[in-house]
Amino acid sequence: MFEDPDSKQKKIGQALVDKGFLTEKNVHVVLLRQEFGDSRLFGQIATSLNYLSPKELDNIIPPPVN
Repeated sequence: MFEDPDSKQKKIGQALVDKGFLTEKNVHVVLLRQEFGDSRLFGQIATSLNYLSPKELDNIIPPPVN
């Protein structure tokens, strides 16, 4: 049986907890907002709640290159 390569990728919330940027509670709040209809990306919601700054987010997840 082959291992799924995506299974090794951490979800952004867990990665941010592991790096000390967010708490488990912060992640839970962001995920609840998404569950109840907030269509923004995880990082966008987290920055709008002031859990981390846009600069911190950019250092963790570089913005896409156009």
